[in-house]
Amino acid sequence: MSQQAAVVADNSPSLDLINQINDAFNSNDVSAIMPFFTDDACFNTTRGPGVEGSTYQGKKAIAEAFQALFDSVETVRWEPTDVRIAGDKVYCEYMRKARSKDGDETEWMTIDVISFRDGLITQKNSYTKVRNA
Repeated sequence: MSQQAAVVADNSPSLDLINQINDAFNSNDVSAIMPFFTDDACFNTTRGPGVEGSTYQGKKAIAEAFQALFDSVETVRWEPTDVRIAGDKVYCEYMRKARSKDGDETEWMTIDVISFRDGLITQKNSYTKVRNA
């Protein structure tokens, strides 16, 4: 099913679309992820100098941010624990699990608040729990 066909009658994203996006992220392949974003999309990370974390504007900048993440780890996966769709917004809670290139494994809870337009992501805001050792 194409991402355009994965919206419901009121143009809200469907659960099927969210699952397609999650599969793309779990492939750790930027070329599989980027077709789900609008050209003018914005991605705000969990960390950075601003109150919104680091901000990446546009497909090229977003793709570079995701590629940097995938290059820094052996693998990373997001396992959904809850997904809520409210109009053009989706709230996804995940257990994020990563294995570094030296074999260390980490996991923590994250949430993404994702805005859509015509079945594509226009904004992705990521938040995470901070673990203390």
